[in-house]
Amino acid sequence: MPFHHPGRPEDLPDPARIWALAALTCAVCSGLGSFWPENHRLDDDGLHLEDGGGSWWRMTRVAGGRFLLLGWDRDGSTFRSDELPVDLFADAPGWLPWEWVERTEEVDAPGFAYWWDQTWGRIAYPSWVDEDGLDEQLARCSSVDELVYRLGDLVDTALHDPDYPDGLPELETIGSVIRTLAGAVIAGRVRPESVREALAPLNGALDSTALLEVLGRAGLLTGDRVPPEVPAGTGRPDTRRGPWTISYDAWEDMVTAVARTAPEFARPEPPESESERDLRSWLRDTAARFGGTLTYTALCAGQVSSSYLYDGAGRRVDDPGMTGLDVFGMHQHDHHPERGSWFFLRAHADPEGVTVERAYDHHPDWWRGTGFLSRPGIGPLQREMALRAPEWRPGWVWLLDEEIPHDPPADPFVRPPLAGDRSGGASDA
Repeated sequence: MPFHHPGRPEDLPDPARIWALAALTCAVCSGLGSFWPENHRLDDDGLHLEDGGGSWWRMTRVAGGRFLLLGWDRDGSTFRSDELPVDLFADAPGWLPWEWVERTEEVDAPGFAYWWDQTWGRIAYPSWVDEDGLDEQLARCSSVDELVYRLGDLVDTALHDPDYPDGLPELETIGSVIRTLAGAVIAGRVRPESVREALAPLNGALDSTALLEVLGRAGLLTGDRVPPEVPAGTGRPDTRRGPWTISYDAWEDMVTAVARTAPEFARPEPPESESERDLRSWLRDTAARFGGTLTYTALCAGQVSSSYLYDGAGRRVDDPGMTGLDVFGMHQHDHHPERGSWFFLRAHADPEGVTVERAYDHHPDWWRGTGFLSRPGIGPLQREMALRAPEWRPGWVWLLDEEIPHDPPADPFVRPPLAGDRSGGASDA
């Protein structure tokens, strides 16, 4: 049965079927050995499947014959920066394994959550959610045909890697073996001898011992070995945060507004790097073609950056030479273990020469970025400030606390007094 968009509980088959096909996927991956671009494994707390491109899903068995599915797909849309975040567990049953949920959330924020207790369920999505990623993530392990198609293709790719010997089975043979194994594990516990027989057409391309070990731990082989499960919860923890009361954009707006008014700490100029010399040289030569004056601005946040070029009249211009600039190299070179890294950089060329300035502690008025990367983002700001020595964190850093979107301050320009703080809490931003 095809999936809806966004997914619906009735799209999912019996959880035992999903468990069997997902565990088989993990077993086949284990049988392939070191080659695998994806991360599919069975741990002590359930199944973990990642596609190598950021998308993932987890399935755990919960005491009492229940199941929980969490996942995130890069094409899902249960988060929108201009809307209040969806609380995927707003109406979740109390038996959910809350400790397991929170451990998962610490690593990856899920984009969908489905639970099973005789039937599948999830929260009701707001009207703006048109995709949660359930189809892309679960289709492979809901249908034998999908499993044969997707897993067969990936196994074929792996087996025909140059590191594997020649003369290996073709895709049609691989698909036939996967179909046989899938039918067997869905039907019930399988004898190890039957698995080895099914693998015979692959001529030893898969490590049957490694594959059988995963199937055994998943409870899919004959015997009394039981699959892993986690304890059921006894109700949503009182310590679990309530829903956000502002959107992500509103949180960023708040931080940006205060950061615009913040002063820069006095820092020594970093020594000039080769990347900075290249920037100065390129900007000086390029400015000569644009009337003698040109300004380059850049933002670096984590592993992404954006940059712009303006002429003397403030008009944005394009030059192919920008693509050759190593702004990340300059950013890394300028990093100091205590004073941190800059977020914004401006290089200005005029007939007097080239000047370069950096903004570590405030959001400068001269930055006019638009689109996807117009601001550093809460996450990169949090990570950067956590790496700095406390005395090099600007006064607005308290606005990065995870409690802020749950309980935003009435006046973000005034830091609430801390326990035992007799200073009155005035912000030094």
